[in-house]
Amino acid sequence: MSFDIQFGQIMAALHSLSARLDKIDDRLNEIDDRLDKIDNRFNDVDNRFNDVDNRFNDVDNRLENVERHFGIIDQRFNVVEKRTTDLEAFCHNMHSEIAAKLGHIDGNIASLKTLRAAREVNYQRKIANQKMLLDHGNCPDDIAILPLIDPNTLADVDNFPHTRTEF
Repeated sequence: MSFDIQFGQIMAALHSLSARLDKIDDRLNEIDDRLDKIDNRFNDVDNRFNDVDNRFNDVDNRLENVERHFGIIDQRFNVVEKRTTDLEAFCHNMHSEIAAKLGHIDGNIASLKTLRAAREVNYQRKIANQKMLLDHGNCPDDIAILPLIDPNTLADVDNFPHTRTEF
């Protein structure tokens, strides 16, 4: 009997131990599931960190592009500034040259007016000399009468005879 009692107690203890092991196994499964969820959350967090890191890399690349573009824009502004300075110098030089040429033109106009006045005086003198010769009857046959033209017209002044035999 003692063997039967002991065997029954051992069986009851094994049954009780098996039930406890089942509970422990269930509990370990729950813990394992929770650890899987935690691991999944850590994976999600890790993925998010990777996304954030990728975004920071994108932002860094974009900032480098912006910096490069600003460098290019700065170079272009320097070129524009140099061209503007060159254009200002060119305009200043052209203004000086134009002013000098206008001064020469004004001088030439004054010289032409003086020449025209001198030619007019010379023409009037020649007309007076011809009249005097005609009035005194001393006019040779080869002297022609000067045409009466407007002495203020330079083109006509240029057509005056220049020697006594051309008259």
